[in-house]
Amino acid sequence: MNAEVPLPAPPQGPWAPIPLPPQRRTDDAAAVTIFVLGILGIVFCALFAPFAWIKGASYRTTCRILDVPPNGLATAGYALGIVGTVMLVLTVLAVVAVRLLAA
Repeated sequence: MNAEVPLPAPPQGPWAPIPLPPQRRTDDAAAVTIFVLGILGIVFCALFAPFAWIKGASYRTTCRILDVPPNGLATAGYALGIVGTVMLVLTVLAVVAVRLLAA
């Protein structure tokens, strides 16, 4: 008669269970796209910067509606989009001013 004896349950203590950290999205294609557009807008072609700004604003609004924190790459791309757009506008204004003064 080999009867298996069940193991006793672990003792219940006065402590609360350790809460799990919030789940983070690791592979967010939209965040990577916004970041790449922001980098391209700063480094290579300033015309990409407004698109990074617009997509970043849309992404942040979507995250706010879904009540999830935005990805850090998307936030960085959004900021780069703003900086790149400001640089683009200042460059266009400078070129127009030089053309007007030269005429």
